[in-house]
Amino acid sequence: MSEPREPRALRGEERSCEACGDAFVFGAGEQEFFADRGLAPPKRCPACRAARREGDPRRPSPPHEDARDAYPCDACGALTRLPFKPTGERPVYCERCFAFR
Repeated sequence: MSEPREPRALRGEERSCEACGDAFVFGAGEQEFFADRGLAPPKRCPACRAARREGDPRRPSPPHEDARDAYPCDACGALTRLPFKPTGERPVYCERCFAFR
């Protein structure tokens, strides 16, 4: 069996969020949690981490996710957002028309 570990004497550490710039405290309990699992310290505040997990559009996200433009559906003409720029080689369909194809 492994020997019981002694608790570490950690203190809260103030950090700056790379997404919003706000200061946040990386607490002793969090430090121990991250260290026990071999994780790097967080770069984002708890609010930005939660928003990133939930896909909140008000928080910064990778540029490729924001670069969506609206294009007309070739079947019905409705504008639809695409995660890519169409080349014109293939038709563009909205979700409704694509489901019927």
